[in-house]
Amino acid sequence: MPATPENLSPLDNSEVITHQFLQRVKGGSFEMAVVAAGCELELSAINFYARAAKECPDEESAKVFRFLADWEKGHLESLNELEVRMKDEYFAERGFTPM
Repeated sequence: MPATPENLSPLDNSEVITHQFLQRVKGGSFEMAVVAAGCELELSAINFYARAAKECPDEESAKVFRFLADWEKGHLESLNELEVRMKDEYFAERGFTPM
């Protein structure tokens, strides 16, 4: 789809900055909050690109959107792994072991 003023919509972050997003970024430390925010943003990007691929009437453009969604999934996996590691370290530093 060509990027023309008629095809572009104003930035709407209502799907990104949700109650769930705000709760998640209230982690135990600033770094954990940043990683959690990154995870939420990656997930939003995946959903955006996947939806754009489904709605795109042009197959070549849809391929690009699917590629971008898959690319963002790789980022999300990396950030999720980092988030788990940081949580484990956070708990270990405080002598807490979740059941």
